[in-house]
Amino acid sequence: MLKLIRILIVGTAIVLSLAACGRANIDMPTPTSVLFEPTVTPSPAPNADLQATEIAASVARGDEIFHTNYSEAGFACSNCHSVDSDAVLVGPSMLGISERAADRVDGEDAQTYIHNSIVAPNDYLVEGFNAGLMPQIYGDVLSEQDLEDVIAYLMSLQA
Repeated sequence: MLKLIRILIVGTAIVLSLAACGRANIDMPTPTSVLFEPTVTPSPAPNADLQATEIAASVARGDEIFHTNYSEAGFACSNCHSVDSDAVLVGPSMLGISERAADRVDGEDAQTYIHNSIVAPNDYLVEGFNAGLMPQIYGDVLSEQDLEDVIAYLMSLQA
């Protein structure tokens, strides 16, 4: 505010001194048009290293969640889903799920399909698997961040 007052005082002094010199007809911009011109500050470019670190942390956290035994389910995801081969334990293997998931349900990308398969596993069943095998509780047990981390981990499992 003090800076604004100083600018107004200096501007007024200049106009008065010019008027005293007989040059009162000089077009001067009004102080508000000079002081309040909108400025655009560009956003800093995203830090690729920071993004890679966040993704790596999310994948690591998802790996941890996938291998955690939740008492509400009685077992960990990894007890039923293989991640390092195409072997079927109880449910489908997760190795390469990012490629398969993108084509499972029309209009759903891989991340959406995986999310829905975790929170509502009976909504779409992979051929050869029966309803009711996977617990229906993960939408209540896991936070949305937990789900995002598990999805990041599963998306990283390339065949």
